[in-house]
Amino acid sequence: MFQRRWLLMVAPLCVVTVLASVAFAAPSDAEHNIDPRHDPHAERPIAASFERKIERSEAAALERTTAETLAAQQAAADAAAAVAAQEAAAAAAAAAAPAPNGTRPADYSSGSTMWDRIAQCESGGDWSINTGNGYYGGLQFSHATWLSAGGGQYAERADLATREQQIAIASALSLSNWPHCGRYY
Repeated sequence: MFQRRWLLMVAPLCVVTVLASVAFAAPSDAEHNIDPRHDPHAERPIAASFERKIERSEAAALERTTAETLAAQQAAADAAAAVAAQEAAAAAAAAAAPAPNGTRPADYSSGSTMWDRIAQCESGGDWSINTGNGYYGGLQFSHATWLSAGGGQYAERADLATREQQIAIASALSLSNWPHCGRYY
């Protein structure tokens, strides 16, 4: 009888203990239906697949950007070449066209112009002279006069420009810039 009573007393405690251990045990993945794709500690083959797709997408975007940049640079270079060609054609047409009064622009290639005579007077006819006196070239331009008259488009100083370029700049100036040698013209 004692044995039976003991069993009746101990048996419910065992059942309670077993139930308690099951109730308070950590839940398994199967009990909570956790998908391994959402488990931060699980192997992540899907995440690796997405990372590879992102890397491929970024590489493709970089290739597109590089191709677009090269195309834009080529288009800019082509446009600049077209503008330069148009400007050269316009300059050639302007040089060949008669002046508004019906005459052609002066041809300074003969060497017997008023400017050659002024250069003979100013520098002995040496179009590339630089004596160190602050005046340069055959017509002895000061540096300030050369640049202000537009000579910088040809050379930094007049002595570095050609005869024709010096004459072109001088033609835009008054003869009063050559008070001694220019007074006879």
